[in-house]
Amino acid sequence: KLNTTTKKYILVDNDKLIGDAGIRTTLNNFWINKGSQIFYKIRLDERNKGYGNIILNLALKEAKKLGFEKVRINCDDNNIKSKKVIIKNGGKPDIISYKTSDGTSTSYVIDLTEITK
Repeated sequence: KLNTTTKKYILVDNDKLIGDAGIRTTLNNFWINKGSQIFYKIRLDERNKGYGNIILNLALKEAKKLGFEKVRINCDDNNIKSKKVIIKNGGKPDIISYKTSDGTSTSYVIDLTEITK
């Protein structure tokens, strides 16, 4: 059910590993309707420096190059900073506060036709 192919990207700044992002490129109904098609993370010591916005923006541009017209990104409701990054990059809430094993999450959809290359 959850099998997918993922392209992984690494963000490096001045030879320092900052974070990574993944784009699921093989999608089924789960990934299209519920699962996060893009995910990213930033090293703890590099957070709050704007890198989340940079890595998500770059991942969205890559997803557009791969032919996606829209993507879904899920975020834990208690991760306020990531939620702000997703919204800043065009995320619109789609499935709000669904139950997870760790609490609740919201699923956002981003229209890539509005992203410039």
